[in-house]
Amino acid sequence: MAVALWLSRTELFYVENTPEAFPLKQLMIMDQDVSISPPDCFHVSSAQGWLGLNNAEEAAIELEKIHPDYRCFPEIVEIEWQIEAKRKRWENCLKLANHLTALVPNQAQGWIHLAFTLHEMQETQRAWDVLLLKVDIFPKEWIIRYNLACYAAKLGKAEEAKEWLDCACLFGSEREILGMALEDPDLKSIWPSIRKPPRRS
Repeated sequence: MAVALWLSRTELFYVENTPEAFPLKQLMIMDQDVSISPPDCFHVSSAQGWLGLNNAEEAAIELEKIHPDYRCFPEIVEIEWQIEAKRKRWENCLKLANHLTALVPNQAQGWIHLAFTLHEMQETQRAWDVLLLKVDIFPKEWIIRYNLACYAAKLGKAEEAKEWLDCACLFGSEREILGMALEDPDLKSIWPSIRKPPRRS
């Protein structure tokens, strides 16, 4: 399946994506270099650790301990998205991904999450459209190119899928990407044309 990061067209958005949609406090945070202080930063680390162990419920418990003032921080929205994605609550993921793209539009993860969510909601054409608009803005993000390969394959664009997979290999580990692709059901239609990963030297 397409890759999510674990740690546009306005008409594609399902929630309001304008500054007026966010409280003044969030806009102030976006304009300042503000960090999460203890003990809340410890809960953030704990939540990330639980996510690394694939335990969304414990991660959610840690997140609930964080002061409400920090809930609009991009890193907290990111964690919330990961929790909801592991729970497969895609409607919630959609709102969180849109929120993240509004908070940090110049960072790739929000757009990757938005497209991934749309794909999981069986809106693969829209997922494709979202990433295709962002691929040149984030020229070194191999995940965007890999996910475009997945979406192209699911949309019946086999040749484009191969091209995007080759492009992903230029910006990431070719061995790891090809190995992943050969086990990815989204790319099943082009498995016969995917070359074997190079051996470790």
